[in-house]
Amino acid sequence: MRAHGEREAGALCSLTHCFGGHSGMHPLEDLGVATKAGAEQRTMMEQPPIEQLGSSPADMSNLLSGTKIAAIVLDKDLRVRRYAPQTTEVFELGPDDVGRKVTEITLPGANATLAKDVAASLRDLVTLEREIKSPCGAWYLMRVRPYRPTSEIVDGVIVTFVDVTRLHYWEALHTGQAAVLERLARGSPLPEVLATLVQTLESVNNDILAAVILVDAKNSRLRCGAAPSMPDEFLRLVEHGATDPSTVPGPLAARHGTRVIIEDLATDPAAGGLREMADRHGLLACCAEPIHAPDGSVLGSVVFFYRGRGRPGRDDIELIEWATRLAALTIERRRSEQALLASEARQSLILGTLPIALYRASTGGSFDGTWDSEQIGRLSGFSPERFTDPAFWMSRIHPDDVGRVTRGFESLAKAEQDTLSTEYRWHCADGNYRWLSEKATLVFDDAGNASEIIGSVLDISKQKWAEQTVRDAQLELDRRVQERTSVIEAVHRNARRHQTELAHVSRISDVGEMASGLAHELSQPLSAVINYAEAGLCDNGSVPASVVLDLTRIVEQANRAATIIRRLQTFVRKNDLTRVEALLGRGIVAQLVPYLKAETQYHGVTLRVAGLDQESPVSANVLEIQHVILILARNGIEAMARVDGDNRLLTIEVGPVADREVEVAISDTGVGFTAEAADRLFDPFYTTKPDGIGLGLSVARTIVEEHGGRLYATQNREAGVTFRMTLPVRGKGGTHGT
Repeated sequence: MRAHGEREAGALCSLTHCFGGHSGMHPLEDLGVATKAGAEQRTMMEQPPIEQLGSSPADMSNLLSGTKIAAIVLDKDLRVRRYAPQTTEVFELGPDDVGRKVTEITLPGANATLAKDVAASLRDLVTLEREIKSPCGAWYLMRVRPYRPTSEIVDGVIVTFVDVTRLHYWEALHTGQAAVLERLARGSPLPEVLATLVQTLESVNNDILAAVILVDAKNSRLRCGAAPSMPDEFLRLVEHGATDPSTVPGPLAARHGTRVIIEDLATDPAAGGLREMADRHGLLACCAEPIHAPDGSVLGSVVFFYRGRGRPGRDDIELIEWATRLAALTIERRRSEQALLASEARQSLILGTLPIALYRASTGGSFDGTWDSEQIGRLSGFSPERFTDPAFWMSRIHPDDVGRVTRGFESLAKAEQDTLSTEYRWHCADGNYRWLSEKATLVFDDAGNASEIIGSVLDISKQKWAEQTVRDAQLELDRRVQERTSVIEAVHRNARRHQTELAHVSRISDVGEMASGLAHELSQPLSAVINYAEAGLCDNGSVPASVVLDLTRIVEQANRAATIIRRLQTFVRKNDLTRVEALLGRGIVAQLVPYLKAETQYHGVTLRVAGLDQESPVSANVLEIQHVILILARNGIEAMARVDGDNRLLTIEVGPVADREVEVAISDTGVGFTAEAADRLFDPFYTTKPDGIGLGLSVARTIVEEHGGRLYATQNREAGVTFRMTLPVRGKGGTHGT
């Protein structure tokens, strides 16, 4: 359990810090509360102090709902005050649980430690964290944090639950990969290494049984590389598939190098002989992915069998592709090792018939070896005569290795061991150190006594260089992955910040337009009040003095109200946002594309964007223009809600209009609008939507006109509407702003 010593003042600040650590977005921004980034752009309506937000159940409920994180608010007696709607996705909570002690509610995975953690958090005023596992296998980061309605009062705790299952998933894959590579490095047999891979796959996905099928490099026959959980029938089918590949999808993928998916083993003709075996063991579907070598040849295949029917999902495809890559690395590495062993065996055969780098030494404890060949001279660079000195060889061993080698030969000479295999660096005549692999064995006489040592020396410098190269490449790969991850995280942070800024500008514009409309509507009644009151004052003879005084006050106050309204109109028309020179296509529109892609995908709409290379500069407030584009895009998305999904297309095109203007055209394939609606499309408070307020298009036109541009709509010939926004090119007419 981890404890944090920070002590924040204010319940909302505590909840903000608690949620902000994992959501990636400031919760206050998500709820539409102005943050420091937007504090310079105030609306006419005063925001409540941050200490007051969350002081009422409604405020806190809205806050919990807006964070989109599972959270429970408990009082000091561990009773549930409220909970976020997302909490029901983690635990079975209902309205009846509000007011109950949390110890009386079943919270799988959290009950064992929650009460203790809450007590510790209230006692020490610290934040506590621990990971818990739900019965369905999901992992959550549980964070317990003191709840402060004011800076002086601690009135319970806030408990949040952040889903970290995906993190555990990749950690399991990383651990499995490390286990596979460790077995590979230790020289374990290939079936054991592949079995470790298969067990890793089955551990991260309990709904599959996995197998690895190999293609023999010599005769192209098939054999089972690893299938620890599969029945023996499958092994027989693989062997049969060596001659009849139609009987099993794995060999089929291995032979032709293509992915094979069978959604229903019971009905698909491609299942072949798998049908009966799968039926007996409850296997309903399968997917086979070929294992490719770097040269494109097929090494085998990885096969997933599922206990449910249907096509594999994206996670399954990613998992099987990951498995094939790791399997390819394993098989290629082992085949390389086997080739090396075969080469060494052939070399040993040659060395067994030819006296190449062989020596004989006594068992007296000193290396008084006699070399039988001139090969050692070519390896070391020294003439064979130098090796007549018994101490010469040991004197050239690297200082860091000589002690270990000496102890090994002393142990061998004392017959404490029968063989010696060691590696060390030897100082050659050219001044460089070479890595040598030395193997020595004791020779016993007829009486069973050690009589001499025979051995051989092999230059393994290239092998050591290759191993170091692999290690360096792995370190470089890890560095690049970490660097790329940092870049992606930075892009996501910028996108979230940009989205928040757009939302803030949208709120300011909507409120301003609403205030302008209200001011316009109130001006006429106030004018009537003033006129009636002044008319009464004109007839002084018949109006009592007290009434005259009242009418005078009415005129004064009505004129005061009219002055306030005029000031309000002046305020909402004022554009105090900074304008800069920006590229409409490559800059303003291109920044919106990732956000629009996410929104269109969510609503089942196809997005097509053209003209992002447009480099015509405009003088604009970037956020306001992007707000206009969002209004028009969302209007098009909503207009296509009743259109068949295959025909939903939102098109955004940027291009020049004549020589003085640049245009953004936003087209949809929705239901369009009537002739009546066309005349009032941009009027404030006019809307055809049941839940609309009719300010979006009015706000959009106001912003565009303040930039010296035009905004209008036309019906498409086939279906839908096209909104066209034109802006003056900077330096070619129109307003340039400040």
